[in-house]
Amino acid sequence: MKWNVNADMIAEGYGVSLETFIESVTGSTTSSILECAVADMLGGVRMGSKQLPYDVRATNRKNKRIEVRNLCNSAASFAPSTAIGKGRFFEENLFYDKIGIIDSYVFCDLRDCLRTPASLFEIDASEVLDMYETVKAVGFDKKLRRNNPDYYMSDKASMTQNRFFERFPYEDYKLVA
Repeated sequence: MKWNVNADMIAEGYGVSLETFIESVTGSTTSSILECAVADMLGGVRMGSKQLPYDVRATNRKNKRIEVRNLCNSAASFAPSTAIGKGRFFEENLFYDKIGIIDSYVFCDLRDCLRTPASLFEIDASEVLDMYETVKAVGFDKKLRRNNPDYYMSDKASMTQNRFFERFPYEDYKLVA
């Protein structure tokens, strides 16, 4: 599934140039509206400010509790939101709490800042947990990381962008309503 955004109309609505709007597109500036869009696409409800471990609840599908994330110019993180950002630390027990409650992650590819429709990926929480457990069981090893797709995640529940797109090809992981 793609997120089709008319950046020209948004820029016009804000009264700014298209380039000014494009420059303002970040994971932070789009997170709330993306959660709304994903909820609409899946016939679900955005959880809003309820501070739940997931952003969208879509009761009419297998993966009901969905965490929505953006991919801009940084690593893909499966860690709880409290562990992402400057001065924040990964806490494994919070990761396990979150992964035990959610059903999937939906990632939006915002690398081109909405100049084109953004690809939406859905990854089951059980697959993320398996990848994390693989890394934990083996310990960090550059050779394994290079050759084993299940070892792409770090011990802080994140992976580089290149690894994300290599490990989760769009055709296999595209979001389906």
